[in-house]
Amino acid sequence: MDQQLKSLQNQFLQKLRDNKTPISIFLVNGIRIHGRIESFDKYVVAVRSEVTQLVYKHAISTVIPAGSEQPHPRPRKEHDEDSGVIVRTKRSRATGL
Repeated sequence: MDQQLKSLQNQFLQKLRDNKTPISIFLVNGIRIHGRIESFDKYVVAVRSEVTQLVYKHAISTVIPAGSEQPHPRPRKEHDEDSGVIVRTKRSRATGL
């Protein structure tokens, strides 16, 4: 199974590299990196934008090809006047609020 997953990962990264598809990489610490995949191996991905950045795969959370990014609704803080507690609510996708 592990070999099958690595093959899927390699196919995905190779297709993005070969097509020179712009990507966004989200790291586990929340940082987003934009660019194109220049190369990759078992441990790292080289991402080219203004400079080439070497990103360790264990630090990557998500790789998203350009054009397929969907805005993620962030919880909105509202103040509950009865209890004095800040309540988190999700934004409505229709209104963006």
